[in-house]
Amino acid sequence: MEATKTTTITCANSCPRFQNCNAPICPLDVNWHKRSNLRDDSTCFYLLESVKDGARTNFEGAQLGMMYERILTVRGDIESSNKRIKSKLESAEKSTSRMTRKFIATTNEVVEEEVNKLEVLGDLI
Repeated sequence: MEATKTTTITCANSCPRFQNCNAPICPLDVNWHKRSNLRDDSTCFYLLESVKDGARTNFEGAQLGMMYERILTVRGDIESSNKRIKSKLESAEKSTSRMTRKFIATTNEVVEEEVNKLEVLGDLI
Protein backbone atom coordinates (compact mmCIF):
# COMPACT_ATOMS: atom_id res chain seq x y z
CA MET A 1 0.00 0.00 0.00
CA GLU A 2 2.82 2.42 0.81
CA ALA A 3 4.37 1.97 -2.67
CA THR A 4 1.09 3.03 -4.28
CA LYS A 5 1.05 6.27 -2.27
CA THR A 6 4.60 7.07 -3.39
CA THR A 7 3.72 6.36 -7.04
CA THR A 8 0.58 8.48 -6.79
CA ILE A 9 2.42 11.46 -5.32
CA THR A 10 5.19 11.18 -7.89
CA CYS A 11 2.70 11.15 -10.77
CA ALA A 12 0.62 14.03 -9.46
CA ASN A 13 3.79 15.96 -8.65
CA SER A 14 4.76 15.77 -12.31
CA CYS A 15 1.85 18.05 -13.23
CA PRO A 16 2.93 21.65 -13.92
CA ARG A 17 -0.12 22.90 -12.00
CA PHE A 18 0.25 20.56 -9.03
CA GLN A 19 1.18 23.22 -6.46
CA ASN A 20 -1.94 25.32 -7.11
CA CYS A 21 -4.44 22.68 -8.19
CA ASN A 22 -7.62 22.12 -6.20
CA ALA A 23 -9.14 19.37 -8.34
CA PRO A 24 -9.71 16.24 -6.27
CA ILE A 25 -9.87 14.01 -9.36
CA CYS A 26 -6.44 14.01 -10.97
CA PRO A 27 -6.01 11.82 -14.05
CA LEU A 28 -2.33 11.40 -13.07
CA ASP A 29 -3.32 9.94 -9.71
CA VAL A 30 -3.48 6.14 -9.98
CA ASN A 31 -6.04 6.23 -7.15
CA TRP A 32 -8.31 8.87 -8.70
CA HIS A 33 -11.22 6.43 -8.49
CA LYS A 34 -10.94 6.48 -4.68
CA ARG A 35 -11.49 10.24 -4.57
CA SER A 36 -14.82 12.02 -4.47
CA ASN A 37 -15.77 15.07 -6.47
CA LEU A 38 -18.32 17.40 -4.93
CA ARG A 39 -20.46 20.00 -6.68
CA ASP A 40 -18.17 22.96 -5.94
CA ASP A 41 -14.91 21.12 -6.62
CA SER A 42 -12.75 22.26 -9.49
CA THR A 43 -12.00 20.08 -12.51
CA CYS A 44 -8.50 19.30 -13.69
CA PHE A 45 -7.32 21.91 -16.21
CA TYR A 46 -5.49 19.32 -18.31
CA LEU A 47 -8.41 16.90 -18.24
CA LEU A 48 -10.59 19.69 -19.69
CA GLU A 49 -7.93 20.59 -22.26
CA SER A 50 -7.66 16.96 -23.38
CA VAL A 51 -11.07 17.04 -25.12
CA LYS A 52 -10.51 20.17 -27.21
CA ASP A 53 -9.63 20.36 -30.89
CA GLY A 54 -5.90 19.98 -31.41
CA ALA A 55 -5.35 18.70 -27.87
CA ARG A 56 -2.60 16.26 -28.80
CA THR A 57 -0.70 18.99 -30.66
CA ASN A 58 -1.16 21.44 -27.78
CA PHE A 59 0.08 18.96 -25.19
CA GLU A 60 3.04 17.95 -27.33
CA GLY A 61 3.85 21.62 -27.99
CA ALA A 62 3.94 22.16 -24.24
CA GLN A 63 6.12 19.04 -23.89
CA LEU A 64 3.32 17.25 -22.04
CA GLY A 65 2.74 14.42 -24.51
CA MET A 66 3.16 11.71 -21.89
CA MET A 67 0.63 13.46 -19.67
CA TYR A 68 -1.83 13.54 -22.57
CA GLU A 69 -1.40 9.80 -23.14
CA ARG A 70 -2.05 9.11 -19.45
CA ILE A 71 -5.17 11.28 -19.49
CA LEU A 72 -6.48 9.41 -22.53
CA THR A 73 -6.16 6.08 -20.69
CA VAL A 74 -8.39 7.20 -17.79
CA ARG A 75 -10.62 9.93 -19.24
CA GLY A 76 -13.43 7.58 -20.27
CA ASP A 77 -13.50 5.95 -16.85
CA ILE A 78 -13.50 9.34 -15.12
CA GLU A 79 -16.36 10.52 -17.35
CA SER A 80 -18.45 7.43 -16.77
CA SER A 81 -17.99 7.57 -13.00
CA ASN A 82 -18.78 11.25 -12.53
CA LYS A 83 -21.69 13.00 -14.28
CA ARG A 84 -20.54 16.47 -13.27
CA ILE A 85 -17.09 15.98 -14.79
CA LYS A 86 -18.68 14.47 -17.89
CA SER A 87 -20.81 17.61 -18.26
CA LYS A 88 -17.75 19.84 -17.79
CA LEU A 89 -15.86 17.87 -20.45
CA GLU A 90 -18.77 18.20 -22.88
CA SER A 91 -18.76 21.98 -22.37
CA ALA A 92 -14.98 22.20 -22.64
CA GLU A 93 -15.04 20.34 -25.94
CA LYS A 94 -16.96 23.27 -27.47
CA SER A 95 -14.51 25.96 -26.35
CA THR A 96 -11.07 26.93 -27.57
CA SER A 97 -7.95 25.75 -25.82
CA ARG A 98 -6.63 27.85 -22.99
CA MET A 99 -3.23 26.30 -23.62
CA THR A 100 -3.29 27.77 -27.14
CA ARG A 101 -4.44 31.18 -25.93
CA LYS A 102 -1.50 31.34 -23.53
CA PHE A 103 0.91 30.32 -26.31
CA ILE A 104 -0.55 32.89 -28.72
CA ALA A 105 -0.38 35.66 -26.09
CA THR A 106 3.24 34.81 -25.30
CA THR A 107 4.12 34.63 -28.99
CA ASN A 108 2.45 37.99 -29.65
CA GLU A 109 4.41 39.58 -26.80
CA VAL A 110 7.69 38.25 -28.21
CA VAL A 111 6.84 39.45 -31.72
CA GLU A 112 5.85 42.88 -30.40
CA GLU A 113 9.17 43.15 -28.53
CA GLU A 114 11.11 42.25 -31.67
CA VAL A 115 9.16 44.79 -33.76
CA ASN A 116 9.90 47.48 -31.16
CA LYS A 117 13.62 46.62 -31.29
CA LEU A 118 13.59 46.88 -35.08
CA GLU A 119 11.80 50.24 -34.94
CA VAL A 120 14.43 51.56 -32.51
CA LEU A 121 17.21 50.27 -34.76
CA GLY A 122 15.50 51.89 -37.75
CA ASP A 123 15.39 55.22 -35.92
CA LEU A 124 19.11 54.93 -35.15
CA ILE A 125 20.08 54.29 -38.77
